[in-house]
Amino acid sequence: MQDGLKSKEELLQELAVLRQRNASLERAEAERRQMESILKESEERFQVIFRSVNDGILIADTETHRFLAQNETMFEMLGYTSDELSAIRVRDIHPEADCPRIIQLFDDLVHKRIKVAPDVPVRKKDGSILIADIGATVLTFRDRPCAMGFFRDVTDRKQDEEALRRSEEQFRKIFDTSPLGIVLTRPSFFFEKVNPQFCRMLGYSEAELCAMTFVDITHPDYVMQDIEQVKRVGRGEIPSYETEKRYIHKNGGTIWGKLLVSAIREEDGALRYYLSSVIDVTDQKQAEAERDKLIADIQKAFSKVRRLSGLLPVCSSCKRIRDDSGYWKQLELYIQDNSEAEVSHGICPDCTKRLYPDFYERSLKGRNG
Repeated sequence: MQDGLKSKEELLQELAVLRQRNASLERAEAERRQMESILKESEERFQVIFRSVNDGILIADTETHRFLAQNETMFEMLGYTSDELSAIRVRDIHPEADCPRIIQLFDDLVHKRIKVAPDVPVRKKDGSILIADIGATVLTFRDRPCAMGFFRDVTDRKQDEEALRRSEEQFRKIFDTSPLGIVLTRPSFFFEKVNPQFCRMLGYSEAELCAMTFVDITHPDYVMQDIEQVKRVGRGEIPSYETEKRYIHKNGGTIWGKLLVSAIREEDGALRYYLSSVIDVTDQKQAEAERDKLIADIQKAFSKVRRLSGLLPVCSSCKRIRDDSGYWKQLELYIQDNSEAEVSHGICPDCTKRLYPDFYERSLKGRNG
């Protein structure tokens, strides 16, 4: 009996153990199903992100450097199908000359020595080159250690930067070598930047001018007009302001300049700088003054002579003169009409002798005494 009862107890213990194991298996199965569900959700989320992200994504084996997957954006960027991509490696999508540097960048990204590899040249299927900023994260994919690279196409940005660089370089060349004085002025009227020609025009160094305002070098006769018109440009009331004015040279003298002012604005329209160009017209002004004096002198001389020049048709009998309209005028009338002279009448000795012989003889005796 005792052996039989012992066997029953053993059976009960074994049953209890089996039940515990079964419960453990059920819990493990539930945990497995939960994990599968989590993994499935994670996989679905991963696929959603993988497919929809705007950046190109490539998954590459960190040991073989072969590509295992790409998203649609990457296909659009490079033009490789998934089958074509699986047959190539990291070095195959970069210019050969850049490969040593890029393989090092790949290793630095995998080992987290850097977060982003900037301005990496990437060769497309058609052989053309795009520029990308590349980031990466390490993961296990298909039971392999992999790096998931994020490619952001910055080609347009780099082209814009290069265009801006060339534009700035061209502006700098023009600024430094222009025969015009070129000035950047802050809204406060202090000079921000002046070119060498402007310094030569006024005799100041760039450092001296950048401690001054345009008011400091403007002749007092033009200050108020300049301030008013420049402010109108700053407010956008007029696109530009043009004038001729006198500037005060460092030596105390004055020069004449032809000034053109416009505005450089921020993207929101706020005033950033005034851009001015100045032409030295001192010699021109002096030539104009000399010309005006010469014209005045000539006009003064001609006012004395007026139109009494050239061939005058005089009647051989009555001595009248024919004018431009064809009329015959007495000599004294013609002179009065065509000169500044006034006419008075007298009689010459010959006419006195001919017309008044008695008077002539008496006059002659009177003079002889």
